[in-house]
Amino acid sequence: MLVKLQSLPEENVLQVIELLFNSQVTGSQNREEIREFITGRYFDSGRYFLVNLQEDRVLATVGAVIAEAENKEIFVTAMSCSDGHEECIEPMTRQLLNDLTSFGNCSIKLGVRDGQKVPQGFPESLGFTRSYSLLRMIFAGSLPDTDAQKSVELCHLKPENLKHFVEVTNSSFAGTPNAASLDIDDATRLLNRDDMICGLFKHQNEIKGSFELKLVESVGWIDSIGILPQYRGKGLGKAFVAKLILKLNEGGFSKVKLSVISNNEKAYGLYKKMGFEVERCLSDWYVI
Repeated sequence: MLVKLQSLPEENVLQVIELLFNSQVTGSQNREEIREFITGRYFDSGRYFLVNLQEDRVLATVGAVIAEAENKEIFVTAMSCSDGHEECIEPMTRQLLNDLTSFGNCSIKLGVRDGQKVPQGFPESLGFTRSYSLLRMIFAGSLPDTDAQKSVELCHLKPENLKHFVEVTNSSFAGTPNAASLDIDDATRLLNRDDMICGLFKHQNEIKGSFELKLVESVGWIDSIGILPQYRGKGLGKAFVAKLILKLNEGGFSKVKLSVISNNEKAYGLYKKMGFEVERCLSDWYVI
């Protein structure tokens, strides 16, 4: 039986969270973060999140992030299933795609995480074609030259700059594959999290980008680096990345990791040049 997440009782929602928690590739999301993600605006409060429920047991999930539909992009994700129930994935996804027809002419992207069991021929059987991969990289180089980042100031996220942070982040990532826009509520949640350090890049007394860092045990994750369009192509990317690596190292995080889209050639090339190496393919993405 297919049920929308918004209709499930709490005991089944907890099963969904546990299934997603145990199937994640990075292990960087805790259960509360998963709850916020699947019940929030990204899936329209669970309206576009399907659950296969049999005899009160959650067998599989799949959802559509529709928060970017106004930008003509929808992401099919949160795909997971219990062992031996991968045959549930295709009919669930087919039903989800049918639910999405009301959005009209949107590009629909579907992610299959590394090692995930799916039916043979999926998702090509639904008309998707492979487009790119999401790669996890780890910093394996020497500490960056401190001179490159001396003129960069990190302005930490505060209640008084929340709006500016949202504006800069959204402008910096507009049109970027797999990028989701932020609103004030999202920024407020980031501000209140103990495991996140977020803020704005200031260079030559001007705000030129934004960043998000996530702290997971001994690993410092560079979750995002955004540069405003008018400041790109000026060598700031290297200085910004160097600043964040040094900040994480000074904070006691011996490992620095990030993820990047394989067809984002500029970012991928920059990270490789600075000493990052591909550690794992996190997921493959398909487009219809």
